[in-house]
Amino acid sequence: MKEGMSDYALSIDNNGVTVLNDRTDSSMGDVSKKMAATDVQMRTLANSLYNIGHTWLKRATDFLDEMANPTQYIPWYEKMQAEADTKDDNVNEELGGSFLM
Repeated sequence: MKEGMSDYALSIDNNGVTVLNDRTDSSMGDVSKKMAATDVQMRTLANSLYNIGHTWLKRATDFLDEMANPTQYIPWYEKMQAEADTKDDNVNEELGGSFLM
């Protein structure tokens, strides 16, 4: 329900991003029920859509990380192998100089 709340009041259509309007004109039908969304509402919608997209991408990459092997999802598996081969676990041994805290 939380994800749908911002979408309920805001709609994206050929009129742009609009919100429900409490000042309606009965002669104009559904068009008068909407007005332009405010900047705050636009940012809220954008943040909501970003978070939903990020969540689904994270789920997809977690799935691929778990399921990829030499016979399934081969490009992803090869990418994981290449990253594992180039990972340097001894970064601290190459550091030098003065460090302040």
